[in-house]
Amino acid sequence: MLGGNVPGIISVTRSGEPGNDFSEFWIRGISTFGANSSALVLIDGVEGNINDIDPADIESFSVLKDASATAIYGVKGANGVVIITTKSGKAGKLHINFKTNLIMSESARMPNYCDAYTYASLANEARADRNESALYTPTELELFKTGLDPDLYPNVNWRDVILKKHVWQNQHFLSVSGGGTNARYYMSLSVLNKDAVFKQDKSANKYDTNVSYHKYSFLTKIDANLTKTTTLGLKLNQVIVGQNSPGYGDVSDNSALWSAQANLTPVTMPVKYSNGYLSAYGKNADQMSPYVQLNYTGFKEMKRLNTDISVTLNQNLGFITKGLELRGMFSFAGESVHNTYRTKNPDLYKAIGRYVDGTLKFTHTIEKKDLTFSKYTYNSRHYQWELTPNYVRTFGDHDISALMRMYIESNTNSDANDNIAAIPHRYESASGRVTYGFKRTYFAEFNIGYTGSEQFPKGHRFGWFPAISGGWIPTQYKLVQKILPWINFMKIRASYGLVGNDQIGGTRFPYLTTIVSADGGYNSLYGSIKEGQVGTDGLVWEKAKKADVGID
Repeated sequence: MLGGNVPGIISVTRSGEPGNDFSEFWIRGISTFGANSSALVLIDGVEGNINDIDPADIESFSVLKDASATAIYGVKGANGVVIITTKSGKAGKLHINFKTNLIMSESARMPNYCDAYTYASLANEARADRNESALYTPTELELFKTGLDPDLYPNVNWRDVILKKHVWQNQHFLSVSGGGTNARYYMSLSVLNKDAVFKQDKSANKYDTNVSYHKYSFLTKIDANLTKTTTLGLKLNQVIVGQNSPGYGDVSDNSALWSAQANLTPVTMPVKYSNGYLSAYGKNADQMSPYVQLNYTGFKEMKRLNTDISVTLNQNLGFITKGLELRGMFSFAGESVHNTYRTKNPDLYKAIGRYVDGTLKFTHTIEKKDLTFSKYTYNSRHYQWELTPNYVRTFGDHDISALMRMYIESNTNSDANDNIAAIPHRYESASGRVTYGFKRTYFAEFNIGYTGSEQFPKGHRFGWFPAISGGWIPTQYKLVQKILPWINFMKIRASYGLVGNDQIGGTRFPYLTTIVSADGGYNSLYGSIKEGQVGTDGLVWEKAKKADVGID
């Protein structure tokens, strides 16, 4: 969505598999390294997943790139910030919007594989070039060509067996909005279904083993004027995601299935033997064909539920001084993951010849394993508190604004398995911004962030991250307008600032040295202890200097 549309965005899509076909993106590269190398995505002021938002729900989005623009968001904004604002209700009559899309997707550039006879002939030619004996005899070449013995001399185009020529996807969206001057509402429901290009054999099972991705999202926003100067906003967003895949391979990556169909030769083995046996290949004949991987290894279901709730209170403090406002927000984000794995292995065979009566001679290479069940569950909770006073005022030719943001974040998850891991992850930050403009021609801005992290020892826990920027709009001059009438607007700007990162080493509290129970064993006493994590002295914030010059 951003790559190719917004300057400075670098995006990469690493897979076309449903559920893994989302793009990674970076804003002007990577400013800090470690675990915090991606941009911060804020959805209505709360950190979120850009892939869970339906584009039809987006009112506007902006990308903050330089240090001056991102300083207000602390260390999480070191690599840029994407700000997404979802649609809200507007006063007026009921408005209903519905749209549906049916999409046909196909692989425009797919390799064309040769048949068995061509492959065998080329293999013999390659060996002849190396002064080696032929791999296949003339009789075997003829069998490949005529297809008289597809069991021992198969001719399989694995791409046609495993892949469809195209797949269908569908997307549906419904929104309802409206309200009056005192209360407004917006509700939306979206559905997205994607199927993979793999061709499942429906006769093999009564259940679905193919790769698929399904997303259902529900968004509700209500804004109410409690008084003439006080506005209350409530938001509820739920996203339900379901993914399905074959039992073989990784949970979230089916590249093994894709690689198998691409790498197998047409002469390696048949899809099935003529008596119905499933075939195996490899040095020890213990590897599964992509057909078996897709249809006979069970299936996996990955289900995820995300719930985001936020309460926002805006208070106009114009009775104190004109242009002063105060915004307070509390948000809760919960994620629940429930994965189930039902896996099995079929009997696999390798044909090694024929008996004198012509029947196939087999080696039983893999024993059947009945369907087994396992599961994985994960839960996380994210709490965020934010208080933001904001002042905007114009005095003649002078535009002045000031903002302060105080932010606290707490995160917990169910993967915690010891005392340290069970401690909530917390961030605290305070940041401020002051801007000045003169005659809408000259601009100056100063930002500063003060962020605390658990990753550093006492005395080094908080870091200062200042930034400054300036701008000039020459097209405001009548002389420039006269000399360059074909330019409506031009702005020259520059910024310089310091950004930071606290995700160093990949462990929590890396400055602590821990003592743990010894496992026992040779030359150790029962009940003894030993040194666990060795604390690192002298840890400080990773800091990077960012300088930007631009022309708009």
